[in-house]
Amino acid sequence: MICISAFRIRLKVYFCAVQNLILDQSIQQWIVIAVVLAVIVGLFFEQWKPPVLFIGAVFILMVTKVITPQHFVNSFSNQSLISIFLLIFITSSISDNFNLTYWFDKLFSKTKKPQNFLSRMTFGVAALSSFMNNTPIVALMIPHVREWSKENNVRPSKLLIPLSYAASLGGMITVIGTSTNLVLNGYLEEKGEVMLQVSDFMPLGILVTIVGCIYLITIGYKILPNRLAPNQGYKNDDRQYLVETLVNEDSDFIGKSIIEAGLRNLKDVYLAQLVRGEKVIAPVPPDKKIEKDDHLFFAGVTEDVVDFVKNHSGIILISDENKYNLGKKVDIVEAIVPANSGLAGSTVKDYGFRDAFDAAIIGIHRNGEKIFGKIGDLALQHGDLLLLLVGEQFYKNKNKDRHLYVVSDIDQIDGDNPLKKRSFLIILGLVLSLMLFNVFSLFMSLLVIVLALMGLRLVPKQQVSRGTNFSLFVVLASALTLGNAMIDTGTADIIAQQFLGIFVPYGKVATLIGIFLLTLLLTSFITNVAAVSIAFPIVYAFVQSQGLVGAPYYLTIAFAASASFLTPISYQTNLMVYGPGSYTFKDFLKAGTPMTLIYALVVICYMYWVY
Repeated sequence: MICISAFRIRLKVYFCAVQNLILDQSIQQWIVIAVVLAVIVGLFFEQWKPPVLFIGAVFILMVTKVITPQHFVNSFSNQSLISIFLLIFITSSISDNFNLTYWFDKLFSKTKKPQNFLSRMTFGVAALSSFMNNTPIVALMIPHVREWSKENNVRPSKLLIPLSYAASLGGMITVIGTSTNLVLNGYLEEKGEVMLQVSDFMPLGILVTIVGCIYLITIGYKILPNRLAPNQGYKNDDRQYLVETLVNEDSDFIGKSIIEAGLRNLKDVYLAQLVRGEKVIAPVPPDKKIEKDDHLFFAGVTEDVVDFVKNHSGIILISDENKYNLGKKVDIVEAIVPANSGLAGSTVKDYGFRDAFDAAIIGIHRNGEKIFGKIGDLALQHGDLLLLLVGEQFYKNKNKDRHLYVVSDIDQIDGDNPLKKRSFLIILGLVLSLMLFNVFSLFMSLLVIVLALMGLRLVPKQQVSRGTNFSLFVVLASALTLGNAMIDTGTADIIAQQFLGIFVPYGKVATLIGIFLLTLLLTSFITNVAAVSIAFPIVYAFVQSQGLVGAPYYLTIAFAASASFLTPISYQTNLMVYGPGSYTFKDFLKAGTPMTLIYALVVICYMYWVY
């Protein structure tokens, strides 16, 4: 007993010593630096999902006593973070109640020349993005761009990158245009600083939008690839899908060779592979005999491959509606797996796709990459385009919008009570006017708009849960906590002295360039929210130490964080157009480099002349 008690005393003394060591500021700084680097590396290599990385980072900081649990809890009460979710909720409700696709048709239907279409599209999308969330706007526009491209014999690869870029540009016109602006204001609020207003963003936001759109319409259009879809032997520019079919027991194909069954030299469709049990046969020899339960994989454009299967009684779609009980009313739609989807990394079978979404995957397109194996055994990836057979409950599914974005034309149900909608529009206009004249704050304005939507019953019951993305809330609150830890421990001050110290001797303009480059590098390879979370504490420490006016430096962070033009992984809308446009990584680099240089030049020159 004496030995055990002595051991406990020694253990307690050792623990206290370790705790005191951790509380030393220099040790805390090294811990924060290590945690931040681990988050950056984790985000870049995508081995873990952002919520796991950020909550793990906060957990380590709490265990090592760098922060207290109260610091983390306080982050959830930040008004700017709550404003992000109110804004997502409002945007989604407006999309559900007002037929935006009708206005898109009106805007683009009479336009025939590519540059004219680009002009209307880029400026129109930028205007919408200034007060609506970028992601649903791009999701709604993708099918319209593709349809216009098809009707006017223009490659979608000439138009879809400008669509994504225009959404990013327009988001900088207002505080609510993009989540990064709100996150930045959240940091300023936490530090008791004057928050950035609409008047701070609007002049520069309009300027970069005009210059950026002109670039996209002129030089950008020439730079962008005029690329055919994968498997370039086809006449049109629709995407090629790998569609899985099954030779059923009643098929006339059984016992026949590929040639005898008429599956050789098909028009607009070709037999890509045959799977028999665990064996994959690709390419398929013309004399290969077909057996019962063989899985035949056909590649072709969306309409052609579906028509082919319908007109051949010897095979059935593996995701046949009777097999999966999707009901009598079944539609075929296209959907994309976005960057924040929980589907990425899971196989179709393991995720339980049919039960989760009331839909069955009948084809997959992966940016021209050859895909082998049964669809049920394939692991989905970010940017995958899925050809889906969907039932009636698919459109009502509250999980759908968290994991999939539908990019095919869908008939939107127009409400049967126009009085409610007119009343909402009147309230919306009144609230926005009050906000413009600083009678209402941003938070109060958003809250009133949400109450108006709910009071007029323009929000379906499933909309409440659909508009609340808890994972995103955790990421934002964790990022805010991490940024505050960098400031409070003095880590940001050290980094500011080391990195910005390189630029400071050359003047304020050089310092602004250094801040822009730092944030740009972060936003190009990790999330823009993470870029702001890391750049802000560094710049804040620099501004405080030098006794400078913070507005131009904080605005530089905001605009640099939204300069997501260089890589497809830098922003979610880039990844959304990556597959539909059949783009490569180099395409973004080629079109995005001049765009970034022009954008940066406008931002730095504006800061110099105004501030």
